[in-house]
Amino acid sequence: MAFCSSCGAHLEDNEKFCHACGTPVASGSQAPVQEPADVPPTVPEEPVPVKKRGKGMRIAIAAVAAVAVLAVVVTLVSALFSGGPVETVFKAVAKTVEVTAEEGLPGLISNVLEGGSVEITSDLSKWENMDDMQMQIGAKLYSNLPKQMAAATVNLEYEGAAIDAGLYAGKNSIALECDALFGEENVYGIDLSELEKNLPKSVLSPDADTEFSLDEYTYEEILTTLSGGDMEKLEELKKETVSFLKEYAEDIIKTLDKNAEIEQTSNTVSVGSSDIKTNQITITLDSKALAELVKVVGEKAQKDTELQQLVAEWLVAAKMDYMDMTSEEYVEEIQEAFEDLDDAVEMIADSNVKITAAFDIGKSSKTLVACSIKVKSDDETVSVKLTLGENPSTSEEVKLVLDNGRHTVVLEYEVKEDTNKSYSSKLTASEDGYEELSASFNWDKSENTYRLTVSIPYTEEITLKGTLNQKGSTTTLTLDHLNADGESMDINATLVLNEKDSITMPGYTDVLTLKESDFERIEETVMDNATDLMYDFGGLLNALIYLR
Repeated sequence: MAFCSSCGAHLEDNEKFCHACGTPVASGSQAPVQEPADVPPTVPEEPVPVKKRGKGMRIAIAAVAAVAVLAVVVTLVSALFSGGPVETVFKAVAKTVEVTAEEGLPGLISNVLEGGSVEITSDLSKWENMDDMQMQIGAKLYSNLPKQMAAATVNLEYEGAAIDAGLYAGKNSIALECDALFGEENVYGIDLSELEKNLPKSVLSPDADTEFSLDEYTYEEILTTLSGGDMEKLEELKKETVSFLKEYAEDIIKTLDKNAEIEQTSNTVSVGSSDIKTNQITITLDSKALAELVKVVGEKAQKDTELQQLVAEWLVAAKMDYMDMTSEEYVEEIQEAFEDLDDAVEMIADSNVKITAAFDIGKSSKTLVACSIKVKSDDETVSVKLTLGENPSTSEEVKLVLDNGRHTVVLEYEVKEDTNKSYSSKLTASEDGYEELSASFNWDKSENTYRLTVSIPYTEEITLKGTLNQKGSTTTLTLDHLNADGESMDINATLVLNEKDSITMPGYTDVLTLKESDFERIEETVMDNATDLMYDFGGLLNALIYLR
């Protein structure tokens, strides 16, 4: 029998550490050791309790990380109320976003989202090898973000039979339209502003005890999902949040001015064939500066019960209460998380991390031409570089480079030619110098024809040909021919982007105000019409199965 050389405890064969005191067992000492006579065994010292970094610490670290991110956001927002380099960076970013959303493809998409539509139609009878299938399909998506409106309509025609359906969603209403299923009264919806009042009294309520009553779980899910949070409450919370951002701005700016290194120099950035003169602003934060920033914000937030209540109300209002937690319970969780703030700050201070962010702002455009962020620690260095040009939507080059010291990933969009007669560009994605994906786009503006080629090296190449025409607020793109892996096919599809298209909520019958007999009538109508549709479209189902 072997004994521990430190405390004298009995050791089992092959033990590498003493089970009593933790002392390593000498390697190779397999020979039995004679038990010492008349020597009382040494009592192992009681281990010093070590505070475990469990759930509270994990929450604290997450909270500190969130505070750090918030600090960056607040710093930029706070620039509106201060002067200096940070304000310059913020205004450059804001102007870049503004000019990008005004021109080119980003501007087109922005206009569509704010009051336009996207429509796609196709006549499958004109597709190669599908001339026997007399089918036309169409779908249209409407969007009006300022008015919080959206809609989707679908049309399907096959051998003389047709289905038209529409789904509409507004700030206070949703509606479904389908005459092929619902018959004459073809639009049913829900008044969301009256949802919390009408749903408990409706046929769908579990308490109604009808054939159409929902189970408790589904009922609560519908009530939670469709109510979507009190919009007025959310607007109020937004205003309070802006107020808190302003309040915290002064402390953050003072901390950065005191601890961060800020440099301003003139620079030249090459973008495509252009050399752009810029003012470069570089902000450097080491681990101690980061720790101080987190400490200042964290200590203020730890004592700020109004801020904690605001965060809790955001979680509840945004329907984050799937854990059945009240705002008071969220506040308790937040306060508990801050208990380990000092440990988290110390951990950041000892991390030996250094963050350097450089922003190149065009001297004439006042937009963000390029920026880079480098995070350096003892173990590795991670960097992100972004090149935009004076206006990303019209720039000759937009480039993103990600580098973690072991691998470099590059995503680049280059405009080869942009004249009144033609446009040519290429998008590439590469890793460590090897091209992983490329897409080339060539548009003959005089002929209104285009060619799009997508290539994956050593795998496949896909080519799409068609026409592209822009007239006023409408952009029309046709898909005429497809070639993939050597196989070619004539197709027929049209995509129309309309930057100015209106949408209105149709009149509807609120299903929450209907009686059980009304539901029974609707159910019967839908079942009968569905049977007829199965008969009318049975050939289509068989054709799709055959094609598969």
